Amino acid sequence: MKKGFLRLIGLSCSLLMLALPTASFADGSSGDKISASEAKKAAAFQIALDKKANKDSTWLSKKIQLQEPVPVYDTSDSVFSYIVNITSDGEKAGFVEVSADPDEYPILSFSCEGSAMDSEQIGQLKSKSKEKATSEKVVAIGPAYYGLKRELSDGSAKIISLKEEISIAKEENVPKPKKKIEQNNDARKLRKQIDDIFPGEIGTTSDGVTDSLSFETGSNSFTLIGGVPDLQQTTSSLWGGGYSGCSPTSAANIMKYWASKGYSSLTSGLTNEQLLYALRQAMGTSSSGSTPVNNISPGMQSFARSHGASTAKAWYLSATYSAYKSGINTYGPNVISFYSQTYYGTHSVTGVGWTQYTVNGSTAGHEYMEVHDNWSVTPYSVFVAFGRNYSGIYFDQFAPKY
Repeated sequence: MKKGFLRLIGLSCSLLMLALPTASFADGSSGDKISASEAKKAAAFQIALDKKANKDSTWLSKKIQLQEPVPVYDTSDSVFSYIVNITSDGEKAGFVEVSADPDEYPILSFSCEGSAMDSEQIGQLKSKSKEKATSEKVVAIGPAYYGLKRELSDGSAKIISLKEEISIAKEENVPKPKKKIEQNNDARKLRKQIDDIFPGEIGTTSDGVTDSLSFETGSNSFTLIGGVPDLQQTTSSLWGGGYSGCSPTSAANIMKYWASKGYSSLTSGLTNEQLLYALRQAMGTSSSGSTPVNNISPGMQSFARSHGASTAKAWYLSATYSAYKSGINTYGPNVISFYSQTYYGTHSVTGVGWTQYTVNGSTAGHEYMEVHDNWSVTPYSVFVAFGRNYSGIYFDQFAPKY
């Protein structure tokens, strides 16, 4: 069993009351930060790389257009990243999140489906708050998950997410220290190469994206576990009306997957709500949806063994990319818990695969986990960069027969 006090952190999956001063939507570039136009180039690079290296790329046959980057702020009131939404023939075709720090490899997350914090989603979040705001901005909540921060005239603020609305008092509405990232010459080298790209409509020979650029060449390897459900957090009177919690919901995806693979007893006779309730009980999830990290593996194992899988096992993997890939390849989907993100304390998702690209002879900065994140705004797979946008990561692997 993995030891260490960090695994004792509870998975509350709720916003922390952290704050930022006022700021409006803007380019956000300053000092050594990446500009919005540079972020657009990085997004174009990622799309071109996937189209060229991945023969199964969803973008391969599409005529792609990049939308204007949306700046995303962190708790220090500085631009943390940019979201570049993608369309094809007027339809949503995914997004790429680009780090604003030149010492990080560019891509923090991406998806080949849907969108993130486009005008429609921002409008939905605005409609959830009735107060008149003096300014507003998109803030990073966690990997590939965002909220809208609205500054109010009295100096207080509200952060609106899909799940909830958090009020921040005036005295708490101050910037937090920004985490220092050490200089990364390899990341800067790649950024410089990408800077030669002029973003535009992808699919022509003059856009600087599909030309024969040396750094576009590379390879892609991946594993995707097909058929893993993507249950969304839900409310129910079974557990008092609150949200089901990220850890039980992530584990429920795994149980439903294995139920479809010959272990039907795992979900036999259970509705989705009843399955979530049973997993909440097994994991010791609180009424607010918080689950102690140390309870995830024991909870999954206990649940499975009491539902017909007598030799089921769940255990902690080491927090390395190779361990994650090995777990996925050998045993199937697992639970990933991100610790200490931008606004969330800790959040669990279902790991359903991985993908990595070789660029300039290395996979460094191009290693991603494919996840189902249990929020209805993203009912599809999202690729999250390994080793970035969180302070710690934990993997809980499950096998119905071990």
